[in-house]
Amino acid sequence: QIPMARFDYVGFGPALLDKPKVRRALIRGAEFSEYSRLFGSFSPAGCPSLPSAYMDRVECLTPDFAEAKRAALSAGKPAKLVMKFSKMGGDDIVRAVEWFQGQWKKNLGWPIELSGQEQAVYIRELKDQPPAIFRKGVSLDRPTCLAALEVFSKDNPENYIRLDDARYERLMRAVANSPGLPARRKACREAVAYLLSLDRIIPLGEMYFTILASTRFKGWDLNELNQLDLSRLTGP
Repeated sequence: QIPMARFDYVGFGPALLDKPKVRRALIRGAEFSEYSRLFGSFSPAGCPSLPSAYMDRVECLTPDFAEAKRAALSAGKPAKLVMKFSKMGGDDIVRAVEWFQGQWKKNLGWPIELSGQEQAVYIRELKDQPPAIFRKGVSLDRPTCLAALEVFSKDNPENYIRLDDARYERLMRAVANSPGLPARRKACREAVAYLLSLDRIIPLGEMYFTILASTRFKGWDLNELNQLDLSRLTGP
């Protein structure tokens, strides 16, 4: 099982930027451990989707139904909320968004509508006018923590949650400038923890490639970007 260099998440768009209690209710009102059991993942939703090796320890969002209900009551029943997603991901993505829909209905009493779209239409909407709630898969262009953090930098065209936070930018630069692996892993964890504290996303947990390989062959390597290195391959 090979950890994947991804940062998949459920995001909250600009329509919910000035509704922190709605976002907090949605985040705290889902039992993430059930998500883990449903999909057989190694870490539940609410945990960073980066490989855990990138951080010196992993900090996750945790459900708090009492807090979620207080936030929901204080916020009042929101106007119609729609969660959008790309149809390209197939049945697993549909099951995932339906799970969130069910959690929010059961724990908050909020009926969230789901809307699947063709990939091209979906990406265009994310760029032009991000939905209030959306699911986004993010494959990294290089196997580093910084590659994930840059997705939410203020000038990144894929920053669909429209995050513009000076402290986050400083923490991101600290990751880039960290001298050595231990300092970089610590800086990564601090930046990810701060991102989660803003209640702008729900990360969907660490993910793995699961592969079947014959033990007769040695010296092969498959990295987090699904790149296979056979330069040292030996076998019968």
